[in-house]
Amino acid sequence: MHGTDLIAATLPPEQREPLPETPQRGVCCVTGRETDTIRAKHLLSSSFCDRNLLSCPGSDRIGVNVWFAWLSGYYAIDEKTGNPKTRKKKPEMQSCWFCDGVEFLETAKADTRRYVLAGVPRPDRAWSGWVTTSYKKHGSLRAPVNRGMFGGWGYDDLTVDASDSEKVRRWWGVLRWAQSDGIGRKAMETLNMPPAFMEKIGFSTWLTFESWARPLYQSALYQFLVYLLPSQQELKEGYADAMVYD
Repeated sequence: MHGTDLIAATLPPEQREPLPETPQRGVCCVTGRETDTIRAKHLLSSSFCDRNLLSCPGSDRIGVNVWFAWLSGYYAIDEKTGNPKTRKKKPEMQSCWFCDGVEFLETAKADTRRYVLAGVPRPDRAWSGWVTTSYKKHGSLRAPVNRGMFGGWGYDDLTVDASDSEKVRRWWGVLRWAQSDGIGRKAMETLNMPPAFMEKIGFSTWLTFESWARPLYQSALYQFLVYLLPSQQELKEGYADAMVYD
């Protein structure tokens, strides 16, 4: 099972881009599996820069599910004009998303936070989750496929192992404590705290956090959880961690 298979399974016929040719059996360069394929040149141009992520880069065939998943999309409404935009939005590449073969959902940070901390809605199914800050990379090339309540996530070019829910919640608790004590996201990400801010929050508070975070802050899980921290707007509106588990 591959992320593109999960996405393709959710697409009704009208959302499947017509195939440019009759498919034939072959080895998909993206997944490395034998399946119904078309010539890869229909989807991978000379400018494609993720060849290092292909499972079988020597194959000149690409699976039809990859075609459907990568080209599925819609024309969003321009907020200024009220008219559909002229360029198609392709969520697999241009959104954060979650897919379990039943639903392919474009997700906000709050959705991902809930899945990471409280678990996915259908843990008996294979699922994949992707979070991007650049909105220009193929998420299904990077996001692992999981089974169970918790698992791995694609986060830009990182693969995050969030399968140990106890560790995730423990780290989350420390990060939220630090946030409530005035330590900002940037300081958590880099562990660089300007002296003026350090004095404001208290040297002992910073040193306690810094000593805990120093061995962890370069890890994918740490960086991912810092990204998922609630925004200042959420905090102003009364965010509480208990909301995640509702």
